[in-house]
Amino acid sequence: MSSPPLGSEQAELAPAVCVVRSELVSALQAQGAHGQRSLSLLLDAAQIMNAPVIFQAPYEVAQ
Repeated sequence: MSSPPLGSEQAELAPAVCVVRSELVSALQAQGAHGQRSLSLLLDAAQIMNAPVIFQAPYEVAQ
């Protein structure tokens, strides 16, 4: 994890506030390992976007 920009306080890590529709979860899981990996990446991106100030380039990482 990188340090925050000078003059800013580091935000506490909060759990990702992300609602993934059950239909999407089911559809991804039905695709097997690739779908599960996609779901994991989606949830990771949501967590990054939930606290962007603690990352140097959160939008690039989430992409």
